Amino acid sequence: MHMLQPRYLRYNLWRTDGSLSMSAANWTIYASPLPPPPDVELANPVVTSTIKSHPHLFKIVTPINVDHFEDLLSAHPNC
Repeated sequence: MHMLQPRYLRYNLWRTDGSLSMSAANWTIYASPLPPPPDVELANPVVTSTIKSHPHLFKIVTPINVDHFEDLLSAHPNC
């Protein structure tokens, strides 16, 4: 039985039939990239004004060394 699931979950949904889902490592090889936001949203003056006037709300914080991570992924089959 095929169940409807939100697109953003892709393969990341528990199966009710007991079969194993694709592992996260395998999923990275075959998954398509997420689509970008629509151009109309990127050009929305309210959005761009809010981002520019309140950059502290959109600070990106990550414990990952992005440059090193990119180096590790440079040979990944799903660039």
